[in-house]
Amino acid sequence: MGIPLIDRLFRRPPNRGPLPDEPPPGLPGLSLAEAATRTGWTAARLAQADALWGEGFIWPGGADEIKRLAAPFGLSPAHSLLVLGDGAAGAARALAADLGAWISAYESDPALHQAAEAWRRSGGLALAKRATVALWDRAAPSFPVRGFHHALLLETLPPGSAAPILDALVRAVKPGGQIVLVQTVRGAGEEAEIVAALAQAGCDVRVVEDESTRHAHIVLAAWKHLLRRLRDARPAPSEAAALVQEAAIWLIRLRRLREGRLKVMRWGAIAG
Repeated sequence: MGIPLIDRLFRRPPNRGPLPDEPPPGLPGLSLAEAATRTGWTAARLAQADALWGEGFIWPGGADEIKRLAAPFGLSPAHSLLVLGDGAAGAARALAADLGAWISAYESDPALHQAAEAWRRSGGLALAKRATVALWDRAAPSFPVRGFHHALLLETLPPGSAAPILDALVRAVKPGGQIVLVQTVRGAGEEAEIVAALAQAGCDVRVVEDESTRHAHIVLAAWKHLLRRLRDARPAPSEAAALVQEAAIWLIRLRRLREGRLKVMRWGAIAG
């Protein structure tokens, strides 16, 4: 996976010591969304995400990856899609603009929701009507029943609490609609929990795929591309420090993927 490359690129100066093997305090090292949410989505942090994944995205791969994940839906102006974990509404805007679908993104983080609304509206009135962003409560998930043709989830499920969210999500999808779920898991137990929750909600699980290698390649490529750009425009000290912390989060994530302590899984299911 090229972990030594990341080690070399983001090693601290000699007097600071190497990057840690464990996350900074309060950061679980599981996903960018979870780690960054705990430290706060500042304007600087959102700018870093834009530089890595594309404007409005916090998910590796940006618009290209979102459209790949949404490909099974066959989206058109006749379809509606529920998106959880959209971050700064990048997926909502990309899918609405490129495919003409009606996208309803739900964001649980107030700072991300505020950024998403500002960014979404910048696309113009017509796009803003097709791509909406609303706040939702992870502790009490609620969505319009049978309100959507399909659903896409990105890093949305907290460990041990998948069932309530998936139950609410499946009830929001019309019978026969498709659900694509991408989630970082820490072992067979978490994988089984998600499959069991989908089945209990009345879904027919058709796809179970380990996307860890693909995910790692996307992350490495994005950081290498960013570093090439920074060679011609070195960041200010404060920005450099923030980049080192961001790199540490991703380095830890990549190490754990390589070691098998984490996996990025994709499920595809049909709602009953």
